Amino acid sequence: EVQLNKVLVVRIRDVTAGDWLISVTSSGTYDLRVTAQSAVDFVYAFVTNVTDTEHFGVREIEGRPLAGEEAIIKVNLVGSDPTSVSDVTALSLLALDGSVLQTLTLQEIEPLTEYIATSSS
Repeated sequence: EVQLNKVLVVRIRDVTAGDWLISVTSSGTYDLRVTAQSAVDFVYAFVTNVTDTEHFGVREIEGRPLAGEEAIIKVNLVGSDPTSVSDVTALSLLALDGSVLQTLTLQEIEPLTEYIATSSS
Protein backbone atom coordinates (compact mmCIF):
# COMPACT_ATOMS: atom_id res chain seq x y z
CA GLU A 1 0.00 0.00 0.00
CA VAL A 2 1.28 3.45 -0.94
CA GLN A 3 -0.31 6.61 0.44
CA LEU A 4 0.36 9.77 -1.57
CA ASN A 5 -1.23 13.19 -1.25
CA LYS A 6 -4.91 12.39 -1.98
CA VAL A 7 -3.96 9.14 -3.77
CA LEU A 8 -4.02 5.60 -2.41
CA VAL A 9 -2.40 2.82 -4.44
CA VAL A 10 -3.05 -0.76 -3.36
CA ARG A 11 -1.38 -3.80 -4.94
CA ILE A 12 -2.82 -7.21 -4.18
CA ARG A 13 -0.83 -10.37 -4.90
CA ASP A 14 -1.76 -14.05 -4.90
CA VAL A 15 -5.42 -13.33 -5.60
CA THR A 16 -8.24 -15.81 -6.01
CA ALA A 17 -10.08 -15.76 -9.34
CA GLY A 18 -13.72 -14.71 -9.21
CA ASP A 19 -15.89 -11.71 -8.47
CA TRP A 20 -14.53 -8.98 -6.21
CA LEU A 21 -16.36 -6.22 -4.35
CA ILE A 22 -14.69 -2.86 -3.70
CA SER A 23 -16.24 -0.45 -1.21
CA VAL A 24 -15.21 3.21 -0.96
CA THR A 25 -16.29 5.54 1.83
CA SER A 26 -15.69 9.21 1.10
CA SER A 27 -17.27 12.55 1.91
CA GLY A 28 -16.11 13.93 -1.45
CA THR A 29 -15.93 12.80 -5.01
CA TYR A 30 -13.45 10.11 -5.96
CA ASP A 31 -12.12 8.13 -8.90
CA LEU A 32 -11.54 4.40 -8.70
CA ARG A 33 -9.30 2.62 -11.18
CA VAL A 34 -8.72 -1.11 -11.22
CA THR A 35 -6.23 -2.96 -13.38
CA ALA A 36 -5.49 -6.65 -13.58
CA GLN A 37 -3.21 -9.07 -15.32
CA SER A 38 -4.14 -12.46 -16.65
CA ALA A 39 -2.49 -15.24 -18.59
CA VAL A 40 -5.52 -15.08 -20.91
CA ASP A 41 -6.08 -12.05 -23.15
CA PHE A 42 -8.69 -11.67 -25.87
CA VAL A 43 -10.16 -9.33 -28.46
CA TYR A 44 -13.73 -9.46 -29.70
CA ALA A 45 -15.79 -8.11 -32.57
CA PHE A 46 -19.42 -8.14 -33.56
CA VAL A 47 -19.65 -9.87 -36.93
CA THR A 48 -22.14 -10.91 -39.56
CA ASN A 49 -22.23 -14.09 -41.65
CA VAL A 50 -20.93 -13.71 -45.18
CA THR A 51 -21.94 -16.39 -47.66
CA ASP A 52 -20.68 -15.11 -51.00
CA THR A 53 -17.94 -17.27 -52.47
CA GLU A 54 -15.30 -14.53 -52.30
CA HIS A 55 -15.65 -13.76 -48.58
CA PHE A 56 -17.14 -16.90 -47.02
CA GLY A 57 -17.20 -16.85 -43.20
CA VAL A 58 -17.78 -13.77 -41.06
CA ARG A 59 -17.11 -10.05 -41.50
CA GLU A 60 -16.84 -7.43 -38.73
CA ILE A 61 -19.74 -4.98 -38.58
CA GLU A 62 -19.41 -1.27 -37.97
CA GLY A 63 -20.65 -0.06 -34.58
CA ARG A 64 -22.77 -2.29 -32.39
CA PRO A 65 -25.64 -4.66 -33.22
CA LEU A 66 -29.18 -3.32 -33.04
CA ALA A 67 -31.16 -4.00 -29.88
CA GLY A 68 -33.61 -6.85 -30.25
CA GLU A 69 -31.76 -8.43 -33.18
CA GLU A 70 -29.54 -11.50 -33.19
CA ALA A 71 -25.85 -10.65 -32.70
CA ILE A 72 -22.81 -12.75 -33.53
CA ILE A 73 -19.66 -12.22 -31.48
CA LYS A 74 -16.22 -13.46 -32.55
CA VAL A 75 -13.64 -13.89 -29.77
CA ASN A 76 -9.94 -14.37 -30.42
CA LEU A 77 -7.48 -15.34 -27.69
CA VAL A 78 -4.30 -13.37 -28.28
CA GLY A 79 -0.88 -13.66 -26.69
CA SER A 80 -2.15 -16.34 -24.33
CA ASP A 81 -0.07 -19.29 -23.27
CA PRO A 82 -2.05 -22.29 -24.60
CA THR A 83 -0.98 -24.33 -21.56
CA SER A 84 -2.84 -21.87 -19.30
CA VAL A 85 -6.11 -22.28 -21.24
CA SER A 86 -7.84 -25.62 -20.93
CA ASP A 87 -11.48 -25.05 -21.78
CA VAL A 88 -13.28 -22.02 -23.23
CA THR A 89 -16.99 -22.72 -23.33
CA ALA A 90 -19.07 -19.62 -22.59
CA LEU A 91 -19.23 -15.84 -22.83
CA SER A 92 -21.32 -13.75 -20.43
CA LEU A 93 -22.72 -10.39 -21.51
CA LEU A 94 -22.83 -8.01 -18.53
CA ALA A 95 -24.86 -4.91 -17.72
CA LEU A 96 -23.10 -1.79 -16.49
CA ASP A 97 -23.81 -2.85 -12.90
CA GLY A 98 -22.05 -6.19 -13.50
CA SER A 99 -25.18 -8.34 -13.58
CA VAL A 100 -25.31 -11.08 -16.22
CA LEU A 101 -27.65 -10.21 -19.10
CA GLN A 102 -27.06 -13.38 -21.08
CA THR A 103 -24.60 -16.28 -21.15
CA LEU A 104 -23.70 -17.54 -24.61
CA THR A 105 -22.21 -20.87 -25.61
CA LEU A 106 -18.95 -20.47 -27.52
CA GLN A 107 -18.33 -22.58 -30.61
CA GLU A 108 -14.64 -23.29 -31.17
CA ILE A 109 -13.52 -22.30 -34.68
CA GLU A 110 -9.74 -22.65 -34.22
CA PRO A 111 -8.54 -24.71 -31.21
CA LEU A 112 -7.81 -22.46 -28.20
CA THR A 113 -7.69 -19.41 -30.49
CA GLU A 114 -10.96 -18.42 -32.16
CA TYR A 115 -14.59 -18.75 -31.01
CA ILE A 116 -18.04 -17.64 -32.18
CA ALA A 117 -21.16 -17.04 -30.10
CA THR A 118 -24.65 -16.01 -31.19
CA SER A 119 -26.97 -14.03 -28.91
CA SER A 120 -30.69 -14.49 -29.01
CA SER A 121 -32.79 -11.61 -30.24
